Amino acid sequence: MNELLVANRLAMTGINEILFKEFLEKARKYCSYSERCTAETTARLKQMGASSEQVESIINTLVQEGYLNDERYAGLFARSKFNHNQWGRIKIGYELSARRIAPDCIRAALAGLDEQKYEEALLKIISQKVRSLKGMPVSLIKGKIIAYCLRKGFEPDLCSKLTEKFIISEMS
Repeated sequence: MNELLVANRLAMTGINEILFKEFLEKARKYCSYSERCTAETTARLKQMGASSEQVESIINTLVQEGYLNDERYAGLFARSKFNHNQWGRIKIGYELSARRIAPDCIRAALAGLDEQKYEEALLKIISQKVRSLKGMPVSLIKGKIIAYCLRKGFEPDLCSKLTEKFIISEMS
């Protein structure tokens, strides 16, 4: 009886090794296709049926092999969302937090955004919004612009400052 238990455990160990290798290979392909964060990859592995121990081991392997790097992911995510979606730092930070990226990685990614381009993008957003609100009183326009910029994730003080600056230059 005891020999049968040992044989079953050995067989299960072999099956677990095969599954582990399959999960690892699928995770490598998943991370090669597009930049991924640890949380996305963990969720994908669990969806495939990997155990918690397998997930932890696979994540460690992927990090060691360079397939996973949350700091690299955060930087790419921040630049992408800023350049393509015109998101501000606040919205980008919230999204990265939702993806369980470490605060240090988030700070580094947000610091990597060019300040001049950031303000130029916000001025462009303000300009476009002003054009869409033509014919409204200036007091209403200012509030609507600031609210719109806040929804895009830009900082309140910067929104207010640049909106005021833009309105003054337009009125002159």
